[in-house]
Order: sequence, then C-alpha cells, then structure tokens
Amino acid sequence: KFLNYISAPRVLRTNLTCDLKTTIVCDRSEPQVTCDL
Repeated sequence: KFLNYISAPRVLRTNLTCDLKTTIVCDRSEPQVTCDL
C-alpha cells in the first residue's frame, strides 16, 4: 500500500525531482523503506 500511495500521480506532482527505486527480495526479511534526502 505504501508504494502505491507514494507513487500516485498526485503525490509525484508535488515533487518533480522525486525518484523512486524499488528492490524486491524473497528472503523472508522484514519490509524496509529507506529515504535519502
């Protein structure tokens, strides 16, 4: 749900330089969100 919200067109319009990069793994680890400002 988080990725869908943060990548919605209305959210991206507020910051045109926002770049999203995803890494999907199947190692049963906990979900992580990392933000670089």
